[in-house]
Amino acid sequence: MRRYIYVLLSTLLLLSLALPATNVHAASPNLITNPLVETASTTSTPANWLQGNWGTNTSAFSYPTTGSGTDTRSVEVQMSSYTNGDAKWYFAPVVVTAGDTYTYSDSYTASTPTEVIAQFQTAGGALSYQDFGAAPASSAWVQYSDSFTVPTGTTEMTVFHLIESVGTLQTNNFSLTAAT
Repeated sequence: MRRYIYVLLSTLLLLSLALPATNVHAASPNLITNPLVETASTTSTPANWLQGNWGTNTSAFSYPTTGSGTDTRSVEVQMSSYTNGDAKWYFAPVVVTAGDTYTYSDSYTASTPTEVIAQFQTAGGALSYQDFGAAPASSAWVQYSDSFTVPTGTTEMTVFHLIESVGTLQTNNFSLTAAT
């Protein structure tokens, strides 16, 4: 019996050495806290989310109880007049590693083309920006996605999916993950 076990174990060891190695990578975690904007900090604001605007425009921010797919919440910006500037909801900045590649995505509907811009911050507080480009208008929920490399010196970042013309932008289902 002992001899049988020894032969069996030896055979298994030889087979394991002969099989090609397979690397298994776990999916990177989503770095955004409250990525589905389901958790409210108040009735009009999701937890860990901020709103901002600048320039000469009239913007209204809301926290609708509708979203893409089965998501029950979203964030919305409606701009009723525009001369310049922008308006956006954005997640609280998260810690990232300079030089690493990340992928950002969200789901959105928009009555006008919108822009997606990353804001990078150094430990000293200096800000820099990377324009990911335009996201086309869409009356149906669609996904926006882009990959990028974090600039040298960056310690934190956030992403602005913003509106800069008269119209409405509604977003949810946010993701920021490190590439594996």
